[in-house]
Amino acid sequence: MKTIPLFINTKSGNYAAFNNNRVYPDSVKLIKLDSITERVDDITQELSIHPKRVLIAGGDGTVSFIAGLLESSVEVGIVPIGTENVLARTFGVPTNPTEAIELGLRSQNLIEVDGLRVDDRVYFLNISAGVSSLVIKDTATEHKQKFGKFAYVFHTIKHIMQPEKYTFDITIDGKEQTLQATEMLVANVKEFGMKRVTVSENIDSNDGKADVYVYVKDSLIPDSRNIETQADKIIVEKELTHVGTGERIQIRSKDSIFFQGDGDEIITTNLDIKVEPSFLTLISP
Repeated sequence: MKTIPLFINTKSGNYAAFNNNRVYPDSVKLIKLDSITERVDDITQELSIHPKRVLIAGGDGTVSFIAGLLESSVEVGIVPIGTENVLARTFGVPTNPTEAIELGLRSQNLIEVDGLRVDDRVYFLNISAGVSSLVIKDTATEHKQKFGKFAYVFHTIKHIMQPEKYTFDITIDGKEQTLQATEMLVANVKEFGMKRVTVSENIDSNDGKADVYVYVKDSLIPDSRNIETQADKIIVEKELTHVGTGERIQIRSKDSIFFQGDGDEIITTNLDIKVEPSFLTLISP
């Protein structure tokens, strides 16, 4: 019987609970990875058989890293065992790992998602610099494994109380702007990292373009008049400045800035982002 590869990041925030006394289906082949960035050869070897479908168990960074190595025609099932699991939430994948595995094995419903390429990495949620990226930088893996989502709380409070402003030179499809902001966001999906927080309902994850936003106010405490609250979401678009939408985006800054993409560090101060249309074929409910 032909099996479906199931890549598992054993460093993911909720791996211990996921793996405890788990019986895996016979239809999957387990590939456990203790460091995905140092096991690229093992991953590509498994992918050399050109599977039609793969399952990826981990957080958003794990999913984007492995999915970025795939051919765009390969169908990807997400098994959310990370800390935030924004990709799974955004596209309706069950947060229960057992249900997510079953979905990944059985469902024939597919969604195409654009990718944000930076050098040899592809991201599917967003790329940002500012408070969000500093919180990610400061939160250790072992703390995420121990405290889950609460691991981010302390660092979030710290940076909200002491926000910094940065100067960004942003070029979107050849048009350059210089802006000062405490946060810069290149968004591919509607959701931000925090549960229920939506950047904008106008963001399309499969239109071949990305949306660029900045937060320019000195205070990071939002104005409640600008926050739209719905039953299942909080929309913060009016708190942000929409810089533009485009296929090629360059970010330059003379300041010392930390960038993140899908929860992983991007080691550069100058970003060149190319939107890869319909890069990810995602298995959905």
